[in-house]
Order: sequence, then structure tokens, then C-alpha cells
Amino acid sequence: MVASKRAKTTKVAASSNDAVVDPENTASKRDKSLQEHLDRARLAVAKAKGSSDALHANWRLHLLRLSYIIIIVTLQQAQAPMTDCIKEFKLVNALKNSKMETPLSGLQAGSAILQDSVVEILSIVCTVFLGLLLNQPPAERTEFVEKWYALSTICVPLIVATYFQKKELSCIDDEELLNEAYGDTTREPALRNFPVALVFHIMVTVALWFMQFQRHQHAKNVRMVDQLAIKLKEAQQEQHTKKGK
Repeated sequence: MVASKRAKTTKVAASSNDAVVDPENTASKRDKSLQEHLDRARLAVAKAKGSSDALHANWRLHLLRLSYIIIIVTLQQAQAPMTDCIKEFKLVNALKNSKMETPLSGLQAGSAILQDSVVEILSIVCTVFLGLLLNQPPAERTEFVEKWYALSTICVPLIVATYFQKKELSCIDDEELLNEAYGDTTREPALRNFPVALVFHIMVTVALWFMQFQRHQHAKNVRMVDQLAIKLKEAQQEQHTKKGK
């Protein structure tokens, strides 16, 4: 009986010793687990940032290629005012020659053609500025303050104002002279095509804003992970300091 009681007492003591948890070992395991989670979070953030940067690079490349197409389309749109201007000058000069009057000079014709093509010229300039912006690497700061974007944005109100001011294609302001030059032919002024550069500017602006938003989000995630790492390190140092005391 005595031996049996001693055996039971020994088992209870052994089980009590097994149940005792080493606080230092538990804290070490917890810190290791937290560090592993932190490393996985840092890896996930870095992977997401890399994928986002690659996506943004593809967007910029496609937009840059699209800028070339916009320039070609704008050049084609510029043919309409040039063709109408040349036609008007030929008719007016023919009328002046028939009346033995001094015809309009080539310099006057060239100047009038340029004035009537201001919308298309500004559209090409605006698109070129956007192309230069897209051709360079993304800026660390916001790209809306970059000089190429600022210059392209300056062109926008000028394009809009000139477009609404000159919706009809015509180089000669003298309506009576034009009507007389056309004679019996019914004169129907052609309407100017809407400048596609404005649509392209909106597309680039939206794309840049979205890319900037994503970059800020990734930077915010990186800062959060770094702050967690700093706090974990401080907690570990504080714990070691308490143990030393």
C-alpha cells in the first residue's frame, strides 16, 4: 500500500513538472512565429509591388504607342482644313484674275492655312508632350507636376477654345467674296473634326492618377510592414532588458 501511494505521488509530481511551461521558450517561439509572419507579409508586399510596376510599365508602353497613332490621326485631320483653304484661295484668285485685280499671294495663303490649322497643330504639340512624358521612367513624386504633363495641359484649353471658335473650315473671312467666288455652286462649309488629342489627354490623366494611387498604396503597405518590424524589434529588446534585470 505504501509503495503504491509513493508510486502515485511520483507520477503526479512528474505530470506536474511536465505541465510547467518554460516562459522563455514560449516567448522565443512566439517571436519566431511573428517574425515568420512578418517576413511573409514583406515578401507579399514586394511581390505585389513588382507585379504592379510591371503592369504600369506595360500601360505606359501602350499609351506611348497610342500617342503615335493619335499624331497620325491628327495629321490626317489637318488635311481637311488645308484642302478647303487651297480650294478657297484658288476660287478667289480666279475671281480676282477675271476682274483684273491683284490675286492673293502664296504667303497670304500659307499664313491663312496655318491660322485655320491651329487646332490640329496644338493637338499634335499636346500629344508630343504626353509622348515625352510616357517615354521617361515613372517619377518618384506625382507626375502631374512634371513639365511635359504641365505643357500638355496648357494646350488643352487652347485647343478647346480654338475648336469652338473655328468649328467651320474656312480660311477667308469675307463671306461675300467667297459666295461670289463659288458662283452658282452651293457653298457648304465643312465642320472641323473633334480633336482626338483631348480624348487622349483624358486617358493619360486617368491612367497616371490610377498608377499614382497604386504606388501610394504599395508605399503605405511597405511602411506598415516596416513599422511592425520596428515594433517587434523594440518589444524583443525590452523583453531581453527585463530578463537581464
